[in-house]
Amino acid sequence: MRGTTASQSTERSLALIAGREAWSDEGPTGSAVTKVAGVVEAAAFLIAAVLGWTYQLTAGSHAGTPVIVFAPFAFSMVCLLFSARQLLLTLTGRKLHIPYGVRVTVRSMLALALMTSAFAVMPGWASLNTWPIGIALGADAVLTSWALGWHLRPLRWWPAFVLSPYHLGAIGGLLGAATFQQSGSVWSTAFPVLVALHSWVIIASLTAWGLNQLDESEKADRQRLYDTAATVEHQKNAHWMHDDLCAQLRLVSIQVQSRSIEFEDVAQLLDDLDHQIRLRQLDAIFATETVRVAEIIQPWLRRAQNNGVLIDRVPSLDDVSMVVSTEVGREFSHAVSVLTSNALNAGATRLSFDVTRTEEYLSIIITDDAGGLSASELPVGRALWSLQQDLGDGQLVVTPTDTGTMVQASVARTERNRRGAIVAR
Repeated sequence: MRGTTASQSTERSLALIAGREAWSDEGPTGSAVTKVAGVVEAAAFLIAAVLGWTYQLTAGSHAGTPVIVFAPFAFSMVCLLFSARQLLLTLTGRKLHIPYGVRVTVRSMLALALMTSAFAVMPGWASLNTWPIGIALGADAVLTSWALGWHLRPLRWWPAFVLSPYHLGAIGGLLGAATFQQSGSVWSTAFPVLVALHSWVIIASLTAWGLNQLDESEKADRQRLYDTAATVEHQKNAHWMHDDLCAQLRLVSIQVQSRSIEFEDVAQLLDDLDHQIRLRQLDAIFATETVRVAEIIQPWLRRAQNNGVLIDRVPSLDDVSMVVSTEVGREFSHAVSVLTSNALNAGATRLSFDVTRTEEYLSIIITDDAGGLSASELPVGRALWSLQQDLGDGQLVVTPTDTGTMVQASVARTERNRRGAIVAR
């Protein structure tokens, strides 16, 4: 059991070292709290770099080996690298496709370089100026945990660090060095580094806890909005059922009981009610942001059949399986509604439905046997004329046939594609 726990702990540590970029699927449209955490991490690294150079410039020159002289530049480069990468990931969502093992290795080496260069740049008690690194570590850990779906308990980090073998070993090493060497040099050089590490863990814990609280608050606000929207939708459905559905059923019931209506008229009223329910269902589908072409055409096919019209031809499954955005779907539904209603009102007894699509347009073609009609004969202000104005020039084509009329209405798709609507899948 202990082996399994140790293995799981190692896996979690490696996952956190890999960073959120290895796990996150979010784009630039991520949640607000995720963007805040990313900006906090980037800003913390920038502040750390600024504090390092501020100390170097104000504390005077420090003689040392070339490695020590190069330390400020190494520290700044590592901080800027972490900051720039986090900022670009937060703002653009673009990830670097790097193998997991390589990512863990590179980030581990950069973390080691960050720690050693930080204490070389700001030695002794000046190492407490590295506190922004604690903020960056806390933000990075919480971002990775969100990407993995983990629930961190950051307030347990510092007690766990105090009792960890690494910390106990460091304490033992300090005590041994103080015993066998000059204690003054130990307490002025090594002990401040240990205190700085403690500050990193404490600050990281508080940062992660604060970001987690912010995330929970955002989730609660989002849930309240969802609940409010669901309540409004339930109320709308309840009012519709009472005001429209129940009222019409009650009207039919009263007319049947009073024998003031023929059974054929009852059937017609029920068919009308069936059509209203189908349109209501279509409105609910539109609220999901995408809709299949088949779901748009179905209510009007059934409407024509309920009116005793013979359907000669319907679109193939491939033609109507396409998914379009709600905006395109509503315009296409309006076109199908106008063309079908116009054919029924003209007295059509046979109808054919066809759907065609190109890269730019989605078209509905309805052929009827109700008599010839040309585009020049469209009455101004009527439904077909209004549809022609909505679709644009040349997008409503009326072609007289030997037995009736073929009308094609084309709804534009290209402009909506540029706005990111889903047009096919």
